[in-house]
Amino acid sequence: MSEIKWTGEAGNNNLDDPKNWSSGTVPGKSDDVVFNGWSSNVQPDLPPYFSGTLNVNTIVNNSTGSVSFTQPIVASEWTQANGGAAYLPYNSAIGTLNANNGLVGFTIPPEADATKYTTTVGTIIGSGSGNVVFSAVANITGAISFSGGGSVTAQNGMITGGTISTLGGTKLNVYGDLVISTPIDGTMGHSDGELGKITG
Repeated sequence: MSEIKWTGEAGNNNLDDPKNWSSGTVPGKSDDVVFNGWSSNVQPDLPPYFSGTLNVNTIVNNSTGSVSFTQPIVASEWTQANGGAAYLPYNSAIGTLNANNGLVGFTIPPEADATKYTTTVGTIIGSGSGNVVFSAVANITGAISFSGGGSVTAQNGMITGGTISTLGGTKLNVYGDLVISTPIDGTMGHSDGELGKITG
């Protein structure tokens, strides 16, 4: 297992180009990937998106900029660290989403019927002002444990398989149906109204 940084030295935004990585090789399933500032990593004369795929161990996004990924991302953990925005396709597979700061959005194809698409994430955690937005139906197989004033928003319903804990001003907003397998307990931080807008 090794840490590999995006450098963009190939002069393109292709994740499958070995010249864009500090190791000189495309990261694999056992590697830890780090993205730093987009100003040096994504060339300013190209659109702010990455082509190509990633299937790695962990990803840390230290960027303060905004970028989109055109192909699904697979990682056991994604950490959004410094306030930037990252948009991933709805069919990305993230084990643990650590959304401490900034925004992580899961997108669907233009003009698609969002109710026919599902985004599956294992666990959502965060202790900062980060935000997570699901365009498709959100299927959270583990727990949601969020504090620090951020939000988790499901624009077309949510299914949860674990506990829900939203503390410190954090809000869970669900537009559509919220399906839970564990009762929402007021002693876990919900008694002060920190569940946000629930419709459906």
